[in-house]
Amino acid sequence: MAGVDGHLDELLSAYLDGALDADELAHVSGHLEACLDCVAEFRDLQAMKRAVRTLPTLQLPDRILDEVHVGEQLSAYLDGEIDTAEHTVVLAHLDRCSRCRDELYEIDAARTAVRSLPVLDPPIPLMPTLRREHPNHPVRRAVTWAASVAAVAALVVGVTVNRPQAAPIDLTSFGDRHVARQSVSDGIQVVPAVFPTGDAP
Repeated sequence: MAGVDGHLDELLSAYLDGALDADELAHVSGHLEACLDCVAEFRDLQAMKRAVRTLPTLQLPDRILDEVHVGEQLSAYLDGEIDTAEHTVVLAHLDRCSRCRDELYEIDAARTAVRSLPVLDPPIPLMPTLRREHPNHPVRRAVTWAASVAAVAALVVGVTVNRPQAAPIDLTSFGDRHVARQSVSDGIQVVPAVFPTGDAP
């Protein structure tokens, strides 16, 4: 933020967008009443923003769009977390790109498989240990946090760099390979995962 006596060049765009807090707004408004240079700059900025808004939206050629994949947006697309413009772009891309359609199917199938797994309670002897509060150890917590961030970063890099194209998920073999363990009174019993009818391929 500029000093009180200086010109507020960097705040004029935020002022134009209505993105200033109450103190900044009062300060910039007061400054604009007294500084003709900033008023002129503000008017130029307004005209420039108006001109940019009137530019036509450019459509990229299909040959370029086919080389750009939307894999990073597919999860947000499934969750309905992308805006209308992005939704239109992703939908148009999915119409043309079998690779992204396959990836979308895999993500959806994996989510369905995970959602169909039973919710398990921890074994009863473990409950008191889980409920017991542990004393605060700020250093240990900071080290754990840093290690977690490093692990997530390594995972993201490992997943995104040179990722081979995955084969479609066979939910039946997925369920056979991954079974849930359910606690019972006389020990641990292996229970195969059951998929609702119609979810298995």
